Amino acid sequence: MKTNAFNKRGISPVIGVILMVALTVILAAVIGVYSIGFSDTAQPYVNAGLIVDESDEGVEVRWISKGNADTVYILVNGSRVSGSELRSVGSSVTVTADDGDSVSIMGVNSERDAEQELKFLNTKRDTTDGSGVPQVVTGPVTLSASVPHTSEPDCSSDVSYVDNDGDGRLDVSNDYELQCMELDGSYELVTNIDASGTSSWNGGSGFAPVGPSFPETFEGQFYGNGYKISGLTIDRPAESEVGLFGYAYRDATMSNFTLEGVNITGSSRVGGIVGRDNNASISDVSVSGSIDGAWFVGGIVGEAQGTSMTRVVSSADISSSGRFAGGAIGRLSSNGSISNSYSTGDVQGVDRVAGLAGSTRDGGAILSSYATGNVSGTGSYVQGLVGTNYGGLVDKSYWNKETTGQTTSAGLPDSYGLTTSEMQGSDAESNMSGFDFVNIWETVESDYPELS
Repeated sequence: MKTNAFNKRGISPVIGVILMVALTVILAAVIGVYSIGFSDTAQPYVNAGLIVDESDEGVEVRWISKGNADTVYILVNGSRVSGSELRSVGSSVTVTADDGDSVSIMGVNSERDAEQELKFLNTKRDTTDGSGVPQVVTGPVTLSASVPHTSEPDCSSDVSYVDNDGDGRLDVSNDYELQCMELDGSYELVTNIDASGTSSWNGGSGFAPVGPSFPETFEGQFYGNGYKISGLTIDRPAESEVGLFGYAYRDATMSNFTLEGVNITGSSRVGGIVGRDNNASISDVSVSGSIDGAWFVGGIVGEAQGTSMTRVVSSADISSSGRFAGGAIGRLSSNGSISNSYSTGDVQGVDRVAGLAGSTRDGGAILSSYATGNVSGTGSYVQGLVGTNYGGLVDKSYWNKETTGQTTSAGLPDSYGLTTSEMQGSDAESNMSGFDFVNIWETVESDYPELS
């Protein structure tokens, strides 16, 4: 029986016991409350200080003291769990457990070329069933967010990336690794990231956009693997090209992640994912929170030229003190496109203000998308879906004329403005023609369509 896991239903309510784990020490038969540790001559080969914490959500393994391990990761039934790696003190992983399977904690010391199972030096025994023997536990793994840092990193000394699964993408597991990405690198999220500490970085200016401006543009790849980044703060009201990425260029790729609860302020070209991009690719991302700026402000991108965006979702509230504000994008041009996407956040500005895009021009296309958030503006071209359209294409897309407060849109007949009841439930399928409700969209009872 494995000795580094517990029975979910049989763990003592006294939790949060600090555990030192070491490869070369085998847990002795449990006779007393604690197992015996090292002998006088035994030396640890790989070790780390961990806390194992039992809760209703599962068993949390949290790294609190580095030891000599470079990485700690989890096996479930002998198979490595993707995304379970712990790479820094303060990181954690939670295993939500079912009885009968097994979880092992593995340690890596790259200098010694060692990668083996860690054994508990001290552990609480399970006494609820009278056996006094630690039980085996496992289940599907869910990841808790990384522990946030309250001051900005020194990227030359605070961050060292690894590619733990050997796929050619460097792992991003905390806010420091997010901040220090190189402009031409390939990266992937391996856990959720709590970025709430960024509110106090850089004297209150927050996170520094990756690829701040031309010619320092982000031209790499960022794959989210379905994880989320929460609480990101950027407060740079005098700066342009503001977002998680400032300026994404050429073949830059950003996909499959969520920005949750952002608080982003900039001047011109301000967005949740990217402030400005040129010929990039953005897919399967979503943004919530608030985004403020002057010109070219959007939930996903401030301004995009030649960029392909598909399956992007924004519920962020947008505020602009100038022109070109949209729920998803401020302005789209140069044969860029948004398809199979939607925005539900409120948008307010001066002119060229709309639920999805402030403006399309020069071949910019909006296809099979919709908007529902309230739209307001003090100037002209304040519309339901698109503010202005000069040489662009708007097709098979809709807005809620009740919730947006707008009955018109550039690029579309007024008939594409629908009521709430026409856009919700099964009625959406009959009223929103051109949406693929077989492969891409699905109706939701008493709610708007969602991406499947």
